[in-house]
Amino acid sequence: MVVSFLQLHPRQDAVSPTSNLGVLLLEFFEFYGLLFNYKAVGIRIKDGGSYVPKSEIQQQMLETGCRPSFLCIEDPLDSTNDIGRSSYGAVHVQEAFEYAYLSLNKACGPTSSKVDQTKSLLGRIIRVSDVYRYRSVNK
Repeated sequence: MVVSFLQLHPRQDAVSPTSNLGVLLLEFFEFYGLLFNYKAVGIRIKDGGSYVPKSEIQQQMLETGCRPSFLCIEDPLDSTNDIGRSSYGAVHVQEAFEYAYLSLNKACGPTSSKVDQTKSLLGRIIRVSDVYRYRSVNK
């Protein structure tokens, strides 16, 4: 999912050393938590990546007798194999992504009054000073 997201949602500022990677994290949660249509679309990472109608993937799977799963990810080495097929908790993952997006956006987003708006979004989510203090004490 991460590979597909980065393939199909490139950000020019992501390669900059001053880029805000928290924005990418929030966009990932928003996309796979709220926007992605799990019922109709599968993920293909081969050949630069794409989103494929599940009906097309099902045509490729006819010989195996399988059908696309809720989280359908086409195997890049065998287009008749859905590597997301054994993801039985995929609905819960989607719900967790939705919850993460809504929670983080509310707590750390541009309208939040609880955090320092001068810090990057990732810096608001993960306070480095707290992590550094924890590591210093627990050496």
